[in-house]
Amino acid sequence: MVEAGRGVPITLTIVVLVAGSNAVLWSSSPHSILACDGHEVTIPWSFTLIPNETVISITWFVERNDGTKNLFSSLTEGEFFSPSRQHVQFVPNAGLRLQNVTDSDTGVYSVHVSTLDGAGHVTISNRSAAVQVTAPPVLSGGQFLARHRSAPEKDDVTGVWHVILECGQFTDRGRPPVTVQWRTPSGAVYTNVNYREASSALVWSSSPEVKENITACAGDDVSIPWSFTTSPTETVIGITWFLERHDGIRTILSSIIDGEFFSLSRQHVQLVPNAGVRLQNVTVRDTGLYSVHVSTSDDAGHVTINNRSAAVEISAPPVLSDGQFLARRRAAPARDDVTGTWHVVLECGQFTDRGQPPINVQWTSPSGTVHTDVNYQDGYFLLPLQAVETGNYTCSLTGSSPARRCLASDSILLRETAVYVDDENVKWTVMEANQREFIEKEERLRQENEALKSQVQNLTQRLHQLQDAIDIENTPSGQASCADIQQQYSMSGVYKLSVENVSMSVYCDLVTDGGGWTNLHILTSSRRVEMRVDLQAYDGTRAFVVYGNYTIGNSSTNYTFNYDTFQGEDAGNSLLIHKGHEFATQDHGSNAHCAVTYHGGWWFNDCLRSNLNGIYRPNATTPHADGIIWADFKMFETSLKRTEMKIRPLS
Repeated sequence: MVEAGRGVPITLTIVVLVAGSNAVLWSSSPHSILACDGHEVTIPWSFTLIPNETVISITWFVERNDGTKNLFSSLTEGEFFSPSRQHVQFVPNAGLRLQNVTDSDTGVYSVHVSTLDGAGHVTISNRSAAVQVTAPPVLSGGQFLARHRSAPEKDDVTGVWHVILECGQFTDRGRPPVTVQWRTPSGAVYTNVNYREASSALVWSSSPEVKENITACAGDDVSIPWSFTTSPTETVIGITWFLERHDGIRTILSSIIDGEFFSLSRQHVQLVPNAGVRLQNVTVRDTGLYSVHVSTSDDAGHVTINNRSAAVEISAPPVLSDGQFLARRRAAPARDDVTGTWHVVLECGQFTDRGQPPINVQWTSPSGTVHTDVNYQDGYFLLPLQAVETGNYTCSLTGSSPARRCLASDSILLRETAVYVDDENVKWTVMEANQREFIEKEERLRQENEALKSQVQNLTQRLHQLQDAIDIENTPSGQASCADIQQQYSMSGVYKLSVENVSMSVYCDLVTDGGGWTNLHILTSSRRVEMRVDLQAYDGTRAFVVYGNYTIGNSSTNYTFNYDTFQGEDAGNSLLIHKGHEFATQDHGSNAHCAVTYHGGWWFNDCLRSNLNGIYRPNATTPHADGIIWADFKMFETSLKRTEMKIRPLS
């Protein structure tokens, strides 16, 4: 806590980025995805959080084949944004669905999940997948032809004349480009063939192409002035116009049949000689890729289809509620879910329609700072105030909004709208919000405390019931081990033992492997015993080991342990390197550093191959050796679900 210039306390939050730890557990997902042009592609990334982790944001990137890497989409404060592509859907809880893909969607996609733990550490976890989008080849006139050329060709190297066979005619070889093979009557196959672009049967005049987008406003007339001339040997047999919208649906727009012009899917379409069209009173539904296909026939009867295309983008102006462009402060402040800080929020609107493509606004502070990274919600563009300034905050449309040019010259949206902010008033508002939050939190804690009290009472009552069920006071005297207890009892439970005039209550396992086991190491000093270690993994597999003549020294040896024999090859002898070593804790022993690093006391040997006193993990995944470890059974990155160490006297 530091003091600001006017005596107002300001809280500084320091966020620490942590690399290399696993804050999330990823489910299995494909590393590469192959799809066709126009299809839908789903990248099914998903994850689960480890305890104490909270997701603060999810960001997706795409790296194209040319090496450029761009922000693709983001999920912030529960709202999904896709700034670089339309028709993208969020697939819970970290996946994407791309609709109507094209080859421009080919690239390496990656997701980056930012999480925050209880200590304020931020971790970024990521996954990636390569997406390859292919497109089919396109034939001229839809015909796949094989024929020989009317005239032979001379080999420039040998001077020999050859008859040429040709296979096609392709207007587009697809992506990646297709190849063909020729097969002779005897079955010989030729794959080393050349591809040559078909010669054009006509010459196009200067006209818009795909890269020269035609832009217009809703209600305008749009002309696409295609025209051409043909060679003397070519005759036009048909002209057809197509429209492909952003949803991937391609329809016939118009055609000329027997010299007559027809408009099949839209009214108010006119022919612009000799291959253009004029669209009257356009709407945003007229946005799309327009193409004209001219079919011609030569003297030999060969049909050729030539085409041109152009992209048309129709914009529509935004619409205000009641025609008023307002900037104002929201009555109630909003709480930042990540930092927990309360902010006063400014809103600019109210829009009933953001136009097409949707417009954006910018906020300008009294000092001139421009904010363009604003959220849109329920007709308003929102600006949470971080550092508050006294004065007018102004809101205006960004100059990059294409729909802006469709506004009338006297539109109120071409001007700024402002709201006055007083920093002292803002501080009081935030202070009141903090006070309300504190009162609500105090009430929640009171309710939780009452619930915990009730749970403690229930648990205490249950404990008393269990103690009554196993009356350890009635255990006959003189029993020195659980093996002695087994002579008179068959149910596992808590019994009283007497060892060297010392009476103690211990839990006896009277079932496993013939029974007679106890977990008390002190009994190893009174007689020769064997120790059994039972292991269970999260995948359900089990194993055990037995150590013969198992001993633990007294406090003067720091409880050094030893054994003579070992059996249990399924689990492996993960105590071998620990044999003869003292028990170390985080504040005691020559291997205390190991106890600190791996969070538990054990017979460490700088450091471990086993540790049954490590951190208990809710699932099998654990950082290297930092869990319930028996390395010869499940290696160092797998924590065990359940373990038992117990002893019984040797017969």
